[in-house]
Amino acid sequence: MEDAARERGAAGRRVHRAGWVATDAVIGTERRGQRLFLRPHDGRRVPVGRTCRAAPRADG
Repeated sequence: MEDAARERGAAGRRVHRAGWVATDAVIGTERRGQRLFLRPHDGRRVPVGRTCRAAPRADG
């Protein structure tokens, strides 16, 4: 997954050890207790792993 995320570059972010989200698809974030989720335009909630949290927060 890391190699694939690196190839995509600035088009998206790795948000979990097995997850990647296109930057343009994210419309917001959601917090439930200690957990952080990204909200893509399709209505899903994508969990953000603890080790990946700094990058999504920096983008807003």
